[in-house]
Amino acid sequence: MISVIMSTYNEPLSLIIESLNSIMNQTYTNLEILVCLDNPASKNNNKIIEFTKKDSRIKIMRNLVNLGLPKTLNRLIEASHGDYIARMDADDIAINTRLEDELKFLQRNHLDLVASNVSDMDMDGNNSGIITGYPQRDKRIKEYLKYGDCMPHPTWLGTREIFLRLKGYRDINACEDYDFILRGAVDGFRYGVYTKPLLRYRINDLSISHTNNIDQIVTSIYLQAMYSQKEIPSINDIESFKRKPEGKKLRSDIVDYFNIIKYSNKSVILRSTDRVKLLCTNSFARRELKNKFLRNIIRKEK
Repeated sequence: MISVIMSTYNEPLSLIIESLNSIMNQTYTNLEILVCLDNPASKNNNKIIEFTKKDSRIKIMRNLVNLGLPKTLNRLIEASHGDYIARMDADDIAINTRLEDELKFLQRNHLDLVASNVSDMDMDGNNSGIITGYPQRDKRIKEYLKYGDCMPHPTWLGTREIFLRLKGYRDINACEDYDFILRGAVDGFRYGVYTKPLLRYRINDLSISHTNNIDQIVTSIYLQAMYSQKEIPSINDIESFKRKPEGKKLRSDIVDYFNIIKYSNKSVILRSTDRVKLLCTNSFARRELKNKFLRNIIRKEK
């Protein structure tokens, strides 16, 4: 059995229902679908509960206070019963063969955790034409991880063992998934990425300049540097780095970069990929800023 775990917060009800339907209609049917409502004040909670009554495989959990994604996912893992655990976000859409394809891929190649490529869409569900092309094999994935994340979190399917051995997610702001796979890589777990995009990933342009994204970049750079040395820092080490001069300088450079492109016209934005190289000497920072944020800003300005 596969346990699919999903956390909801402030996603529109229509997107949550669309996401759940995409899991309920999977070709692989031996599922339990665990949904945790992480916003006690959300007006959608009762509507979500009412909708999920139509499928006995769905189990609802409620947080009495907002716990955030890492702690909520850990609650869901503890409550799950499946031999395999799959992630799903509350605003994405899974292709109907996603879980079947991933499970066969994992078992055939004797892997511990798999993901798939994704195709991007906007908030209205319109395809952007962007499809990721991440490395497929374990060795190449672990090399790529030195420079950035290549296993989209909403597409994960893994053995129960990897989630239990790693004790779930650590409470690291906006970077819990990258931290998880780096810890697993150091511990020798085997990874794979299914070549075909098995999930339509919703891009939220409104969140591009959010403070959490800057924290995510700074944290990711530090994690990446430690991973290159085959080390996993403690949460205290991560927070200490942010307070050090090099951490503050990196954050300042990234903020300056976003301020530059925020008030620039389209032609300046298109040229500003070179500015990234001047501001951030770290290769991961360049990759993340260009691929994850700059591409969305450019598309938004068109």
